[in-house]
Amino acid sequence: MATPKKILTRSILAASPRLSLRPEEAGAQTSPNLRVIFVVATLSTYSGLSRNVLRIARRCQQLGAQVIVLVARVRGPRPTGLSMEVLPIRSWTNHGFNAKFARRVQAWQKRKGFDCVVSSMPMPGLDVYYAGNPCFVADARHKSACYAYTPRFRQYRKQESTVFKKGASTDILLIAHDQQKWFEQHYDTEAHRFHCLPPGIDRSRLAPCCNGPKLRDKTRKALDFDEDTFVVLMMGSSFQTKGVDRGLYAIASLNGLQRKCTKMVVVGGGDINRYQRLAWRLGIPNQIHFVGPQQQVAAYYAAADLLLHPARRENTGGVLIEAMFCGLPVLTSEACGYAYHIRKAKAGMICSLPFRQSQLNWHLVEMMNSAKLKNWQQNAIAYTKDQDLYSLVDRSADIIMMRARLNRMAGQ
Repeated sequence: MATPKKILTRSILAASPRLSLRPEEAGAQTSPNLRVIFVVATLSTYSGLSRNVLRIARRCQQLGAQVIVLVARVRGPRPTGLSMEVLPIRSWTNHGFNAKFARRVQAWQKRKGFDCVVSSMPMPGLDVYYAGNPCFVADARHKSACYAYTPRFRQYRKQESTVFKKGASTDILLIAHDQQKWFEQHYDTEAHRFHCLPPGIDRSRLAPCCNGPKLRDKTRKALDFDEDTFVVLMMGSSFQTKGVDRGLYAIASLNGLQRKCTKMVVVGGGDINRYQRLAWRLGIPNQIHFVGPQQQVAAYYAAADLLLHPARRENTGGVLIEAMFCGLPVLTSEACGYAYHIRKAKAGMICSLPFRQSQLNWHLVEMMNSAKLKNWQQNAIAYTKDQDLYSLVDRSADIIMMRARLNRMAGQ
């Protein structure tokens, strides 16, 4: 049975115009003492999901909230400007890690008391869930029937259910709009709890791209690339998920002369040694450059001629829009939630599902040799100027601050 606080909060939220507030209005109506927790199990400044959550947290802080970020572990540089507490967890499995972390967060929150709990990991007790991942149960359909009986499946389904089940009060920040139908299908989630948000590309992170030829020449020189080298860029951590192996096979499929004039730069963290060995087996070790995780990614976008992103699974794929912002044509897969932006912008090509390596190989050759390359570049830049691809942070902060105020009212 719902508590009086939840009943009041849910009724107010259902009746209110959810997205009508502009950022400046939200700030004007905000109590300076609202307290908001942001929960991120693994915080990595190289992860798009982590960066977005931190940007939203900072925006809430600007609107007057007292913000604390709870994490279990930090990878990469520790962010500044936000209060952070680390709740270390030990576990042999990922699902065990998540379960233990969720329990520790709940215990911490009960001791401290906050107006709003926001998390990018599904767990009990959330006021707002940032849905940075696709529906787990829907994805599990593609696995073997035995998978449904594993502890991993049961634990992740249980955590996801606490957020999406009918009757729950959690507000859902949805960045991959096509996922709503899967959550509704599997959990009967009420439609009014979803807030479909635009992308949240950080233009300040990509501003150096506006320097154009100078940055391009400087970066290519640093990488020891000739002016006529065709540079294919892959961007993102978790190489298996992003399809780095698919990219290597595509480069290896090029004919001798074209392969010699092509370089692929891989930016991000992953098992570099494994993929370097694959490059050696394919006979292309000199064509592939792994540069590791990078804070200043604009230089690599500027140096490239094409973004290759044949991901196996990608809830959104912010790198696709970042590439378009920097004027890069894109070759991606239909598995990326933001692939429709490439189609709508006419800024590249998309591999259909189910994925076929031969189609990727052919599309790469086609794009490298196409007279449309310049048109794709121009279309990409024009699209990023005409569309709202940037307001995710402001709109998310509005919703979170509204929920915090309503929770405060309901608790009085």
